[in-house]
Amino acid sequence: MRILHTADIHIGYETHGRFDPATGLNTRVQDFIHAFRTMIAESLAAGIDLVLFTGDAYRTADPTPTQQREFALALKPALDAGVPVVMIIGNHDNPVTFGKASSVEVFGYFTPPELMHIVHRPTRLDLTLKNGESIQLVCLPWPIRSVLMTRDEYRGLTAGEVTREIERRYGQFIREEAARIDPDQFAVLAGHLSVTDARFAGSEKTAMVGGDPTFMVSQLALPEFDYVALGHIHAHQNLNPNAQPSVVYPGSIERINFGEWKEPKGYVLLDLTKDETGHKRVDWRFHPTPARRFVEIEVDLRRALDPTAELIEAIRQHDLAASTVKVVYDIDDAQVPALNLRLVREALAGAHHIAAIQRAKRVIERPSRSSELTVSMSTRDALEAYLGVNRELLPMKEKLLAAALALEAELKQADKLGADETTE
Repeated sequence: MRILHTADIHIGYETHGRFDPATGLNTRVQDFIHAFRTMIAESLAAGIDLVLFTGDAYRTADPTPTQQREFALALKPALDAGVPVVMIIGNHDNPVTFGKASSVEVFGYFTPPELMHIVHRPTRLDLTLKNGESIQLVCLPWPIRSVLMTRDEYRGLTAGEVTREIERRYGQFIREEAARIDPDQFAVLAGHLSVTDARFAGSEKTAMVGGDPTFMVSQLALPEFDYVALGHIHAHQNLNPNAQPSVVYPGSIERINFGEWKEPKGYVLLDLTKDETGHKRVDWRFHPTPARRFVEIEVDLRRALDPTAELIEAIRQHDLAASTVKVVYDIDDAQVPALNLRLVREALAGAHHIAAIQRAKRVIERPSRSSELTVSMSTRDALEAYLGVNRELLPMKEKLLAAALALEAELKQADKLGADETTE
C-alpha cells in the first residue's frame, strides 16, 4: 500500500504576498493552494491508497469561507478517486473556546464515513483500503488542555502539572495500543506532537518556551509500529534515522516566512509492502512541492568604494524571478549617504515581492561585569573597570570618579565617628 503523509498545510498565510486582482486572493494564499493541489495530483498519479494528514489545515482555527472552499477543492480529487482520508486535528485546527467545532470538522458531515475520518481524540482506526489491504492507525491529535481542565479531578492543577498529565496519559495510550497491534498487519502511529530534539524551522518557537507537551523518540518509536507519522514541526526530518521505525515530520508544504527560507518543502510517500514470505518492508521518500523561492542576500559593504554599485552587483548574482527577496547589508555610518536605495530597489524589480532592504544589526559584545569587578578592587579601580564596560559614561569619567571618591571619604569618616562613639 502507498500512503501520502502530509501535514502543516496552513492555508491562509498572506505574509510577503500581494493582492491578485484576477482571483481576488492574496498571492501567498495562492502559493499554498498551488502546493496543496500539486501534492494531491502527484500522489494520485503515484497510486496512493490513503491520505494521512497529521494536522494544521489552516493558519487559524477560524478560516474564511474562501479558505475552506479552496481546501475542499484541493482535497476533492482524492475523495473522488475513492481514496480515504484520515485528518488528525492539529493545534491550529483547534478553537480556543471549549465546545466549538474544529476548523476541519465540517468535512466529516459531507463525505461518506468510510472515506473521511476526523480524529479529535486519541483513537485507534482499523481501516480496510479499496485494494483489500488493512492498516492499523494509532492516532494522537494535538492535546487540548481545556478538555482535561473540565474534569473535576484536574481543575486544581497548575499549567506545568497539566502538561505532565497530558504527557503521561498519551504515553500510556501509546503503550496500551502498541500491545494490541496485530504483528501480521501494518501499523502506523500518527500524531500532531512536539518531540524532544526535533529541529525547529526558523518560524517556530520551541516547545519548551511555549510549554507544550513534548515526547521522547523512544516513547513513539516502539517496535510494534512500522512507521511514525508526525505533524507540527515545519522542518522535514527523520528523528530515528539509524533504527526502525522511522519517526518522520514531512514538514510544511510552503514557507511561512524567512525563518524557513532554506528549508525544503514537500510531503512524504510511504510504501508498506510484504515479500513472498510475508516479511514487511517499509520505504518512504520525501517529494518537494513547488514552494515559492525565498532568497536572502547578505552583503558586507564596509570596504566598498561605491556601496550602491557593489550591492546591485551582489543582487544580480541571484535569479530573483518569482522569488520573495530580503536584502541585508552591513555598512559604516560614513558610507550611508553614498547608498542609493532607490537604485537598489529598481535592481530588485524582477522579484515577486521585496520583503525587506535593511541594514544589518551589529551585536556589541561586552565582557561580563562579574569578570571585571572583584571585592579586592579599590573604588577607583572598580569604577574605571565599570566605565570600561559602559563606554557611554566615559565622557563623565572624571566627574563620576570625583563623586565616588568624595562619597567614599564621607563613608570612611562616618565609620570613624561611629567607632569613636562606641569606644566612649
